[in-house]
Parts: sequence; structure tokens; C-alpha cells
Amino acid sequence: MMEKINKEYKNKSKEELINIINGLRVIECEDRCFANSCERGNYIKDITELFKYIDEINSKLEIDVIDIRKLEEINNKAKESLDYIFSGLSKMNRPTRAIK
Repeated sequence: MMEKINKEYKNKSKEELINIINGLRVIECEDRCFANSCERGNYIKDITELFKYIDEINSKLEIDVIDIRKLEEINNKAKESLDYIFSGLSKMNRPTRAIK
């Protein structure tokens, strides 16, 4: 790995290497902020709550005891959270973020 790095960046100036390192630092900070937001925020909790409620529904024998409003509320929160996560992952995978 070090040989590949040395070969790839051997002819770069000090300023170019500094720019590459700063670019990588920005990407890492953005990714870390996104990951921390997902973990710390309600995003994962909302999705987990939906799965738990679906399990609870599946365990009930009478279908009319399901609180449809609660299910819709939980489902909407989970959809919004999933959209946020997919959006963040999509941003992370954009080729324009690559350091050149």
C-alpha cells in the first residue's frame, strides 16, 4: 500500500499534497458528522420503532386492535429517517468527492 501511495504522489508538490490531505480531512469530517447524526439522532430509532411495532402487530390475533394512526405516524417518521440516511449515503458515494 505504501508503495502505491509513494508512486502515486511522488511527483506532487508540497502544496498539492497539502490540498489532497485537506480535501480528505473535509470528506472525513462530513462523513463522521453524518454518521454521528445517524447514531445520535432519532433516525435509527424511528426505523427500529417501526419494526418493533410491526412485530407487535404480527403478534396480535385481532386485527382491529391496531392503532392505524400510530402506525401511520411511526411509518412516516421511519420513511423520513430512511430518506435522510439514503441521502447522506448517496452524498458519500458521489464521485465528485474524490480527491485528485
